[in-house]
Amino acid sequence: MTSYHVRSCDTVYTITELSRESGYKPSTIRRYATVGLIPRANHRGIGATWPPLTLALLLKFRALHHPDNRLTRVDHAIEAGLVPKGA
Repeated sequence: MTSYHVRSCDTVYTITELSRESGYKPSTIRRYATVGLIPRANHRGIGATWPPLTLALLLKFRALHHPDNRLTRVDHAIEAGLVPKGA
């Protein structure tokens, strides 16, 4: 079983770190933020950062990953209360 380390709440992640740790492409992470599945970056542009909750959610989404229906499974998980809505 793979173990993950999510940083304490006072640290932040760059898009590169989120991508490396979660396995998602930066464009996917940005799309998830745009549609409200994860928090938006603290600011835009070079040096943008995300709170640790973002990685925790991305890892949860990764665990729910299904090749035929990725985003729908994530949406169902939110509706079922497995991950917070509008995080």
